Amino acid sequence: MKKYIYGLLACALILSSCDYNDKHFKGLEDLAKPDNTSAVEYTLLPEDYSAISKNKDNVAFAKELDAKVETEDGTPSEIYQNALKAIASNESFGELITAADFAPNFLITKWYTKDNTAAIKLTYNEDVNKPEILTKLEQAHNYTLDGNDYEQVWGEAGIEYVTDKKPLNKSIDALLNAKYVDAQKDQYAVVNYKYSIIEPGQSGTDPIIFFEDFNEFNDKDVPSWTQQNILGAREWQIRVYNNNSYLQFSANGSNAEEENYILTPSMKAQKDAFLTFNLKFRYYNGLPLSVLISDSYTDDITKATWTDISDSFEFPVPEDGGETPNFVSVGAYNLAPYADKNVVVAFVYKGNGIKEVAGAITTTVQIDEVQVSLEKPTTRLSTRSSESTVFNKSNVYKFNGTIWLEVNDVITPNASDYEAMGIDKFGKANPKEYLPKYLSVRYPYAQAEDLKTLVYLYDDGMGSAQYEYNGSSWSFVESFVSATSQFVFSDGSWYIILVQ
Repeated sequence: MKKYIYGLLACALILSSCDYNDKHFKGLEDLAKPDNTSAVEYTLLPEDYSAISKNKDNVAFAKELDAKVETEDGTPSEIYQNALKAIASNESFGELITAADFAPNFLITKWYTKDNTAAIKLTYNEDVNKPEILTKLEQAHNYTLDGNDYEQVWGEAGIEYVTDKKPLNKSIDALLNAKYVDAQKDQYAVVNYKYSIIEPGQSGTDPIIFFEDFNEFNDKDVPSWTQQNILGAREWQIRVYNNNSYLQFSANGSNAEEENYILTPSMKAQKDAFLTFNLKFRYYNGLPLSVLISDSYTDDITKATWTDISDSFEFPVPEDGGETPNFVSVGAYNLAPYADKNVVVAFVYKGNGIKEVAGAITTTVQIDEVQVSLEKPTTRLSTRSSESTVFNKSNVYKFNGTIWLEVNDVITPNASDYEAMGIDKFGKANPKEYLPKYLSVRYPYAQAEDLKTLVYLYDDGMGSAQYEYNGSSWSFVESFVSATSQFVFSDGSWYIILVQ
């Protein structure tokens, strides 16, 4: 186990700074109040923190500091190096990466001068209330399962995914213990893997329990499905485009608040059956769709017990005003909790066609190929590969000192999420511009004051953050304060003026 002893090191650095300045830079204190044309005031920008984290002299200094950190088992420390990488996404200095130690190398690249009377009043962010979990998440390992790992899961080669019968959590402790033999207590790891909704060996001859592509309906009604309005008068209707029929609902132009349920016919669920469907949005201005399931529905939706399973799917949400280019398979929901029970699935549209209502949602929703099956879902779409039953997933795990356990209160984007955002990691792409939308899609029914903790890929390290829902959008939770320090130039370097 690693035991970091960096507190004494940090204190030693701070306590020695004043003596060091007095010894080597005579008159430095007098430069604290410069009166010259070289004096400037500057506030660090987001891109400056990234430059500081990548500055080669800062990287070398972080390695030096890590070399002085003692660990219980003698393995090299990377705590300062990881903390330096993290300031790019955090946009703030912290306990380990201070402005006094790591701002000067940035200043020398931005303002090189031979004037020993030059001074800069630098304003920057300083983390003072940062939750401990965010610091630990920035030290998280990032690991993607390979063929050897899947072979250990299955006991044989050739199957490179996990399933419900061979879940990752049954093997993860052995896998991570083998990978990180020197893991310390409270260490986190993000594990990326592939998950299949069907088991190896299941063939295309397995029964399809239910399938509807709406091609048999030529008019606007769906006679074999049940609809019930809670608000408004509009109903789901059949639309046809390019000889393809699909289900559609839109609140646009209705001049009313709309809430409508459309229910599949009742079907008997099986243990290893999966619900899938294809989805497309048009004229997107908010998410109006949710998917519910019930095993108690008879003839009135208000008297049945419903479970919202929307989070089990990945909705292809476009940019505001845009549309999904093609119908996209949204993934699958395992009906195992309802095995041997009769269930109905409800697609629910909630929107508002009243133009005067600010933020009214009128997005057009189109649904096709609703299927419950034990086999790989059939689809004629090019938006997913032929392995459409295999999905990218990512879980967060924490080492408790003995075993690795999944952490359910920390979320992380998976490979498919990054692909949907059009990036492979954050860095040049600012997470603050992407994560609010990601959270809105993942949690369409969030409540005010909901708080989510995230860990994500950032350049060649990990970033972390917390976001809070204010009732209409997700906002980054700031834990830093603004600070201002005076830096002076002396003998080719910048130095902070320490107040004694």
